[in-house]
Amino acid sequence: MVMPSSVTTIGSGQLQARSAPGLSSITGVSAGESLQGQFGAKTGMASAGCGLETNVWGQVSPVSSSGYANLCLQCRVNVFGVQIVNFNFYSALAASISAHGVSAHQVAVLQSSIDDDLLRLSAGARTSASCSAACAGDQRCRSSSFVAGSCRLQSVNYATQNRAGAPLAQACQELFSRGGSGYCSICPSDRSCGGPAPSGLPRRNVPESSALSNCPSGLTACPIATGPSLSPSGGFECLDVQQEVTSCGGCSSTGQGVDCTTLKGVSSAGCSAGECKIFSCKPGFQFSFVNNACYKSHRSSKMS
Repeated sequence: MVMPSSVTTIGSGQLQARSAPGLSSITGVSAGESLQGQFGAKTGMASAGCGLETNVWGQVSPVSSSGYANLCLQCRVNVFGVQIVNFNFYSALAASISAHGVSAHQVAVLQSSIDDDLLRLSAGARTSASCSAACAGDQRCRSSSFVAGSCRLQSVNYATQNRAGAPLAQACQELFSRGGSGYCSICPSDRSCGGPAPSGLPRRNVPESSALSNCPSGLTACPIATGPSLSPSGGFECLDVQQEVTSCGGCSSTGQGVDCTTLKGVSSAGCSAGECKIFSCKPGFQFSFVNNACYKSHRSSKMS
């Protein structure tokens, strides 16, 4: 088995992180400390592939070797060829971007993702008023125009604002969720970017007992299938429910957490400290800072 350079293999297949100088200097990076620096697979067959440039399992460097923010604050882990872990660190990433910025290449990729997102958002605006409201309700939008029945949303130029933590972290999180060439151009060492590799064993689901024991400390075993049962037929994934946008505050598949992306009137959202964080509302909805929700309205205000 080939292990990435950032991982040290020790007895019984455990993975242990090395030290991360400067970790405590970034607010929010401590969210990863709940992983306790180790993941004991207890099978001896675990393999890890991460976009992390320095460390894994909780000790994550917020700065890449280039001096810019480390945008690859996420990991996937396979046991017997089955992907069981898919987590990221939104709060740490946003804080790191705010402190260190992103490179010209990275901001170009993130800008493209933001432009595509605004293009999809503009498609739902059928009137001049809804077009203006869509821009007013999205911090990534700089201006809007409605010509010949078509809405156009012009994004903020993040090449000149490469320390905008929240919107750039959101764009990176969306790239990570989708995968593909955009994400891989930023984090080429991530396991998902290397193409498929034979595991040597057939794929199989992991039973409940393995789910509970194989999830790193601080992560929650959430059933993939709808329902409360962690059955072999449904499988599971290990999630940081303090940061995971689709299972914020708990497993959404069991009803204990919330999928922030499905909240009424919400166009884009994230998860921080187990609570949904709304970035923008859909056209025709207005954001309420008091209730942290999008409500139907004839006007929307830009969120800062």
